[in-house]
Amino acid sequence: MELDANADVQANPSINQAVEMNLEVKNAIEAAMNDTFNMFAATMDSGEREPKLVVAHHMVGNTYPYTVEDWKRDIQLASSHSIDGFVLNVGRDDWMTARVDDAYAAAQSVGNGFKLCLSLDMTSLPCATLQDVQTLQHWVSRYAHHPNQLIYRGKPLVSTFAGEGCTYGGSFATAWTEFKKGLGGNIHFVPSLFTNPAILNTLPFLDGIFNWNGAWVDGFDHQGWLEMTSYYAQAFKTGSFPVITEDKVFVWARPHPKDASAPDHVPRPQFADLTDDFFWVVIFAKSPATAILHAPPPNSDSNSVDHNAAMIVDIPAGVHKLRYPLLPGRTMAVRLERSGNVDLDYRADGFVFNPSPNVYNFNAWVGWKTGS
Repeated sequence: MELDANADVQANPSINQAVEMNLEVKNAIEAAMNDTFNMFAATMDSGEREPKLVVAHHMVGNTYPYTVEDWKRDIQLASSHSIDGFVLNVGRDDWMTARVDDAYAAAQSVGNGFKLCLSLDMTSLPCATLQDVQTLQHWVSRYAHHPNQLIYRGKPLVSTFAGEGCTYGGSFATAWTEFKKGLGGNIHFVPSLFTNPAILNTLPFLDGIFNWNGAWVDGFDHQGWLEMTSYYAQAFKTGSFPVITEDKVFVWARPHPKDASAPDHVPRPQFADLTDDFFWVVIFAKSPATAILHAPPPNSDSNSVDHNAAMIVDIPAGVHKLRYPLLPGRTMAVRLERSGNVDLDYRADGFVFNPSPNVYNFNAWVGWKTGS
C-alpha cells in the first residue's frame, strides 16, 4: 500500500512540536536511559538568563551493586547524549546513602560539570513523625553544598515522587511546610504531588510542580530512545535543530495485543484500552527517501518484502513519525530506499508480537539502527 506523507508523517517540526513529539514518544510507553530515564527539562532562569538543562531520573533502587566506576559510565553515557544531570530517586533502604555518595563522587571525578539532585520517593520514605521529616532534611543537607549539586535560582533543587500522603502535623501541607522551614527555606522545591491540581496554588511550600508521566523499563533496552532524545535535547538547549547527517530509524512496540488474556496474578493494567496494536517508527532522514514499513515473520529472509502488504511512504528530509499494525507471530521492520537502492534496512531481531502472553507487559521493546 503506497501513501503520500500525511498527518502521521512529521517533517521539520517547530521547537514546541519537537518537545511535544518527544513527550508523545515518552507517554507511549517510555522510560529512558538504562534506567527508566524519564526526561524532564528545566529552563534555568534567576534574573539573568542561565543555560537550559536536560536531566534524567535515575532510580537509585536499581543501583545496589554499583561502584563509582558504574556511576561514571552512566554519567559519561548521559553526557554524550546531551543530558546534563541526573535526578536521583531515593527511598528508605539504608544502603542508598552510600550509592548516592558514590554518584556525587563520580560526577565530580568525571569533571564535566554534570549535575545531580534528589527526588525523595515518598512511596518508600515515611513522613508521619518529626524524625521522618528530619531524615528527609538530612538527605537534602548532605549534598546541598556539593559542587555537582544542581542549583536553581541560587538554591539546591529538590523534587519528590508523591508526598501527598505525608501525615506529620496533620496534613501533607503542614509536613512539607515544616520540611522546607527546617532547611531555612534554602531549597527550590518542585515535588510531584498526586493531588487535586486546583489546590496547588494554595500550597505555600511549592516553588514549582513536577508532572510525572513515567513507566517502568522491565528488562527492555531503551537506549534507542536515549539516542533519539539527544536530538531534541540539543534543539531545546540551542533553539535550533541539529543537521541530520545520517539516516536513523527508531522502532518500538508493546510485546502483546492490548486485548490479550494472560494467566497473570497481576491484573490487566487500568486504561489498557487506550492504547492500540501498532508499532511506531521515527525516522531521521538525511535526504528524501522512500520508507517501507512491514511486519515479516521472525528470522525470514531480510531481502524479502511483501510490497502488497507493506506501507510505502515517500518522505522528505527531516524527522517523521509513522505507525504500522502489529501482527501476531510477526516482528517489526523498516527500510529506507533511494533510487531503488536500500540505504537502511532494520528488523527487530528478538521481538515477536505474542498473542498469548504468560504475563501482562505494556512496556515498550525499543530498537534502532543508523545508516551508513
